[in-house]
Amino acid sequence: MRDKGDYNSNCSFPFEGHCGFLLQDSVNKHKYIIGPYNFNPPNTSWSNNPTNIPLGIVFYEKGSDWKKQPFMDPDSPDPANPQYLTVPKADGYVRLRVEYVPGEKLAISYARPGGEWKQIYDRYQDLAFPLPDTAISFNRIGFTVDIYGVNHGYGPVSFSYFKVTGNGPATTTYFRPTCDFDVWQFIGYAARAEYFLDGDALPAPTLLSVEERLEENDWATQLTWTKPESDETVGSYKIVRKAPEGTWQTIASVPGTVTSYMDEAANNFPGKQIAYVYRVSAVYDLDGDPAVGSFSNEESAVPAAKGSLVGTVMNEQNEPLANVKLVLSDAAGDHLTALSDDAGAFQLMDVPYGTYALRAFASGYVLQTRTVKSKDGAEPEFFSLVADINAPQKPNLKSAVGVSPGVIQLSFEIFDDDITQVKIYRTGPDGGKIFTMVEDNLFLISELTFDDITVADDQQYSYRVQAIDAALWESPLSDAVSGSTTAVPVPQLALPVDGEVILEDLVIFSWAEVDDAKIYILELSQDKSFAKGVKSYEILAQATEKDLSTTLLAQGAWFWRVRVILESGAQSAFSPARSITIVNVNQGASGAAFVGLVNNRIAPKTTGEPLGINIVLNKEAYVTVRAFTAGGRLIATILERELWPAKTEQRLDWQIPDLDNGLYLIVVSIENEGEAKRQVIKQFVVLD
Repeated sequence: MRDKGDYNSNCSFPFEGHCGFLLQDSVNKHKYIIGPYNFNPPNTSWSNNPTNIPLGIVFYEKGSDWKKQPFMDPDSPDPANPQYLTVPKADGYVRLRVEYVPGEKLAISYARPGGEWKQIYDRYQDLAFPLPDTAISFNRIGFTVDIYGVNHGYGPVSFSYFKVTGNGPATTTYFRPTCDFDVWQFIGYAARAEYFLDGDALPAPTLLSVEERLEENDWATQLTWTKPESDETVGSYKIVRKAPEGTWQTIASVPGTVTSYMDEAANNFPGKQIAYVYRVSAVYDLDGDPAVGSFSNEESAVPAAKGSLVGTVMNEQNEPLANVKLVLSDAAGDHLTALSDDAGAFQLMDVPYGTYALRAFASGYVLQTRTVKSKDGAEPEFFSLVADINAPQKPNLKSAVGVSPGVIQLSFEIFDDDITQVKIYRTGPDGGKIFTMVEDNLFLISELTFDDITVADDQQYSYRVQAIDAALWESPLSDAVSGSTTAVPVPQLALPVDGEVILEDLVIFSWAEVDDAKIYILELSQDKSFAKGVKSYEILAQATEKDLSTTLLAQGAWFWRVRVILESGAQSAFSPARSITIVNVNQGASGAAFVGLVNNRIAPKTTGEPLGINIVLNKEAYVTVRAFTAGGRLIATILERELWPAKTEQRLDWQIPDLDNGLYLIVVSIENEGEAKRQVIKQFVVLD
């Protein structure tokens, strides 16, 4: 802005000057100007170069005088005594938004750079000025610069952009910074200068072109364009398309960093024959407020060239088949048909370049796919179709087993090498249901499985299977086989007990037997959820335990669980997991002792038999033997610091007192002369 032609003057904001949005109703003579505002108040002293610039509204409504209304700060510390709203000149710019709903709202919001929108005024809520007798309405929207007197002028004036949405009288408009008053419209008289600027549209992408169709992409249409000349950020591009006599439709949006697009949606038999018209517009990211710019030039696609398809239809004995109906189709549907003659020959004309499915309807169906790539003037592509007239063999449905709660697994065999689909027919309490297994190529001749996961618990279902070949011939249905979802019993874990500390070199996992078991699966993991690091072992059903050396397991906490697989193939869920802790405490020095317990796993309370403790020493040592609870409470001192000679092997029998069921420890302390005291810990379990 300037004063008296001096761009360097501090007089940069004329007295009684205002600029910004212009909303005008030329019929009812309503006029509103919203933006930077230099009137008293809010300035108690005039300033042409204020550090903080006020915002306000100046308006005229027919039958009234000019009105001036400074905006109040919505963030005033005391809402009852609001302060006038100003924006720092150092911000460089301020964003303004006007929301107009006839008869309801004429609201103004502002946002500082990077800030949120805040409403600061609504004409319909302005208690200081009654609404006019004639309804507020507008037929002109734009920007204006309004000053009092000709001695003061604006320049340069910069408006970034404005956008109008809804059913207003204007469209999205873009303003380039300018100080050239030649592009402004002068309104008023010498004593009062007012300039009105109709801005330029948001720049459009340029040089849109439709390149030659791409053979390597089945003759799809390729679009390219040049990014618009603009300092604004393009967030994305909108691509629209229409048939020559149709309406525009948005078909795609691509990122603002991309300046090309392949129209694969129209890449089908009918689409390739339409000279679609395309255009592109940029969607600008204006401080996070998207605005759609003007459209590029329009460009038409050239329909794909056409070729022909020639061939013969024969049976498996290499004999021609007459009156076979051939149908050419793609994802958009069926398009061309022809009949073979007495020699089995056929011809399909005017086929746009591309890939299609060709089906021959004879005594059966034939499904073939051919790529038509004949060029202008070239010989048409020729090929033969062999009609499959034999249905597949009847599948063998071997079993239907409830392998887990809510799952029945089918096991069946197919005997043909051209099977593309398998249908499973189910009947049960909920009526009938059909499942389809599809293979992109062909199913291998082998035993296949299918898991029905839609069954209810504790219900009986019946199944039959059918095979369908590439010619869509259907096999006879298999014999019916029934299956049940009755839950398989979960193995009950025995030992180790939950939380047991394993101190020996061997740990024995055991569980209760399950009827008709074939295999038990034992799993161990240091992850409680068994999501990683799982060790899995298969145990034949003759055994219900598994011995593992603790050297195979890292020290620390482990979790273990078991499931069973029956002879029928059904399998149970896993048992609830138990935890154990592996601790290696035996020492390897030359004077170490060996300690073993007789019946250390179970000490029956009812037999009255003592607990046998076997101790072997290599060196002379003092031996102390005590019994503790798993929590460390002393139960009894079995042997108190007795000197044993070297090479001693001795058994101690300890009569167990009346103990509760649970885990207990035997601690043997070994004291050799000149060596540190060592302990060997063994555990035993008391059960009824």
